[in-house]
Amino acid sequence: MDIVNERSSVYIAVAFTNNTGAAAIPNTITYSTRCQTTGTAIKTNVSVTPASTVTIALDALDSAIQATANPYETKLLTIKANYGASDECNGDYAWSVRNLEAVS
Repeated sequence: MDIVNERSSVYIAVAFTNNTGAAAIPNTITYSTRCQTTGTAIKTNVSVTPASTVTIALDALDSAIQATANPYETKLLTIKANYGASDECNGDYAWSVRNLEAVS
């Protein structure tokens, strides 16, 4: 699991493919972030412009420490791509955030 410093930006590259492995563009792409350690929702259903590859830029809010007593917190990015009425692809990415204690 990647470790980043508190309130640091994180960039996640995502590639979408069809059932044969060829690049595909979903109809819609959304993502949500949450703190797994505290159960806190950070962002919900943020829209991304559909493309076969996208970079999701997570900002300081996504990597902020939720409970100052925690030396580390695990954050989770959940990505939802919809290709049609009943054709959806979901994935997630987890990373750890180090509490720097002096950053707020």
